[in-house]
Amino acid sequence: MLRNTTRLIISGFFLSLSFMSTAQIIWPGDVNNNGVVNGIDVLFAGIAYGSDGPERPDGSSDWEGQPAGDSWSDNFPGGLNFAYADCDGNGEVEEDDIEVTIKNNFFLTHGTLVPDEYSNGIPGQAPPVRLMPQNTNVSTGQSILFDLWLGDEEHPVQDFYGIAISMKYNPDFILGGSWDFDETNNAWFDPSEDHSRYLLAVDESAGKIELAITRTDQHTTTGSGKVGELSIVIEDIVFGLQDTLNIQIENIRMIDKDFNNLSVVPDSTFVIISTPNQIEETVQQAEVTVFPNPGNGHYQITSNQTITRLELTDLTGRSIPFSATIQPGNLKTNLTINGYYPESQLYLLKIVTEKEIIVKRIIQSDK
Repeated sequence: MLRNTTRLIISGFFLSLSFMSTAQIIWPGDVNNNGVVNGIDVLFAGIAYGSDGPERPDGSSDWEGQPAGDSWSDNFPGGLNFAYADCDGNGEVEEDDIEVTIKNNFFLTHGTLVPDEYSNGIPGQAPPVRLMPQNTNVSTGQSILFDLWLGDEEHPVQDFYGIAISMKYNPDFILGGSWDFDETNNAWFDPSEDHSRYLLAVDESAGKIELAITRTDQHTTTGSGKVGELSIVIEDIVFGLQDTLNIQIENIRMIDKDFNNLSVVPDSTFVIISTPNQIEETVQQAEVTVFPNPGNGHYQITSNQTITRLELTDLTGRSIPFSATIQPGNLKTNLTINGYYPESQLYLLKIVTEKEIIVKRIIQSDK
């Protein structure tokens, strides 16, 4: 009697598990089931890459809630089943799950959004991510290229498996243009080029760029260096003959193969965009120096062209109050930041001269 009762309990337990799995709903592409498809889902898919399990009943890549069907044998840390990584429901986590389903459903949402977890680190204590423009002054119609570097000699990346980078830029002055990303050949994180995937997604109306890179073989690597090139060709700008394209890395999540977060430091950069006529007219580019830099809030600005206006912002575009006296014909002026902003110690100073606009980074050390 006891044996029969035990059998009934065990049978009921597995029946319950089966009911739970069939009652779960999968939204194709939302691998971590938090209500939005984004770069973090690529990291989850990279962890489960190559796994297989039961096909999803009537599974497809269409953006609609679909019954999960039977559970797979593996789970992510936290208990979420690998079945969520089978984005198209064919019973295998493979290339199409990332490069078709996640890509096509990127930025789509459902239900209640649960914010993603990121791992932004402290400068000087963690590997940096750097966006480095190949040219800081380009003409409309030309390719604008940014080298993307991860880690450096002093702070290499340890046990790398994947990274999701969320960036924003100022799209208001851009007419036309599309973003692209090319991985570095034989990059340090995948020299064979056989064990990684990447995905770039852009919301042009909101000025949002998301880039995710993941290994796919459940093995980590250590190193640093260039990982690829982010590029755009801007057809025209809205205001005037010249403006500045600012790009800021907002959030990053970098992981090892066990989904542990690895700290990483975000970056920001800029490129000055000009019309061809403006480039031709400005034969002699302005030479501007800011001293000292880093400084403690007091700076001397010197130019070989007349300074007409100064603008100072932090990396989010917020205006920073400052004091400066600009006289007609001035080639030199002093700038004092009014107040101390410990959360923002890197600023963008726009120096408007009689012929062009120059943007300088200002670093303010602790007062």
